[in-house]
Amino acid sequence: MNEEHDLLTRCISREKAAWDEFVERYSSLIYNHIRRCLRANAVPQHREDLEDLHHSVFQALLEEDCKKLKQFEGRCSLASWLRVITTSTVIDALRKRRAVIRLDALGEDGIPLHERISNPSPGVEEGIVETQRRELLKKALMEIGPEDRLLAVLIYQREMPIEEIAAVMKLSKEAIYTRKHRLRDKLRKIVEER
Repeated sequence: MNEEHDLLTRCISREKAAWDEFVERYSSLIYNHIRRCLRANAVPQHREDLEDLHHSVFQALLEEDCKKLKQFEGRCSLASWLRVITTSTVIDALRKRRAVIRLDALGEDGIPLHERISNPSPGVEEGIVETQRRELLKKALMEIGPEDRLLAVLIYQREMPIEEIAAVMKLSKEAIYTRKHRLRDKLRKIVEER
């Protein structure tokens, strides 16, 4: 414990060798815990995302003149404390991602969310009407809240199973089904009013 405290003290005083040792010693612990957090939240693990989160944890430790490093009091192991910091960093990052959902972003099949929801299969005459409906639906999606928009992305763009959606949104499957039906009704009402 004294060795950990000494290392932190040297890191806080901005000793490069100490920081290099700290990163080398705790890098894999943080990386593995990020993966565990993403898995627990049913979030796909892409290499770039893992690396971004890994850097974010270390950046968070250095921000505001090493504020987080200075907060370590030694009541638990440094590894346990770093897991707490990592968890909060990952959760903050996931919340920020959920808040911004692009409706024109392409899905894996190359179809934007607002087009997937409308599921077009029109004839020649209906093509114009369907295009107008898609535009209305796109505008309707902009009028709903971020939670409903997230649900729309997970259901229609990512085509995730209800169980995974429930895990991501931290709700029961029944609540997801209820929200799905409300979302359809809400979107239908907005589109019909126009």
